[in-house]
Amino acid sequence: MNKNSVQQALLAAGLFILAFAGRIALADWHNVETVMVATMLAGILLHSRYAMFVPLFAMIASDLVMGNPIFSAGRMSQIVLFTYSGFAMICLSSILFSKGIARRFLRINGKSVAFAAGLGAGFTLLYDAWTNLGWWYLMYPHTLANLGAVYLAGVPFALYHLFSGIVTFVAIGLPVANLLANRAQCTGRPQAAAGFLGAARQKALPMALAACCIVLSFTGCGCIGRLSAGETQEPVCASMVINGYGWTVEYSNITTINATAYLFLLECASVRGFEVNATYHAQFDSFFVESINGSVSGDDGRYWMFYVNGVTATAGCDKTVLCDGDTVEWRYEIPCY
Repeated sequence: MNKNSVQQALLAAGLFILAFAGRIALADWHNVETVMVATMLAGILLHSRYAMFVPLFAMIASDLVMGNPIFSAGRMSQIVLFTYSGFAMICLSSILFSKGIARRFLRINGKSVAFAAGLGAGFTLLYDAWTNLGWWYLMYPHTLANLGAVYLAGVPFALYHLFSGIVTFVAIGLPVANLLANRAQCTGRPQAAAGFLGAARQKALPMALAACCIVLSFTGCGCIGRLSAGETQEPVCASMVINGYGWTVEYSNITTINATAYLFLLECASVRGFEVNATYHAQFDSFFVESINGSVSGDDGRYWMFYVNGVTATAGCDKTVLCDGDTVEWRYEIPCY
């Protein structure tokens, strides 16, 4: 293994740690993460054959450590395919425009700071637009009105994520890229400083990987239990209260087309910025909520139970249709039976 290969391996390991450790350490800060900036740095610093694996491996590893289900029949877990493909698109964009991005990072000044902030904002908006499209594709009837409603509901999420993207790209991305550019100049490799190793980029593999992730997002996600465009849901005004162990989330007097206890919970999660994990059980043809906001069913004998207007539900959460004025309550409790 030559010196350049060793440097590439060490850099890839460092960027993986940045993405992996940052995501876990910032898990309680909803929508604040370091995966995006590590993805961008991988795209402009690493050989294109390796860059794509940094965000994908970091996401898979952190999902496993955090206990997030990756591939199951439940819709919530299937959204990870759109999540992974979103980072693949960011990495591919960084690879395709690596030389232009790299030149902007050669100096730290007002222009480069503004460029880093704009790049972080742009990549964040691209990622959020893609993942919100995934929510619409998986969870809603395929109409333009529903697509607009999904994007509107995602605005609070996007604002926090925009903050994360701007801060991490300015505070981490710009200094790291600038440091390596200046180091390359000091070692007498001006071509590396101009293009970060400046050789012709082999783009076929990252383009193939990104295309594969995008195709899987639709074909791998959309085949199970999706509402069809022919099905109609009348808007209802409903409320939700989620009582965890020592914490409460309220979502009151909301007009929504997500007129089941399950879809309304997912909407609340998207707006309030917490995670919901659910598993589809074919034998019951229904979804079972496994965790909300990190509280997992079965821990200390507590499970997620839901009630409608104070009455225990008699059907699955995705089968329980809501009416105007209904209040859904999710309780993390020890069953009485």
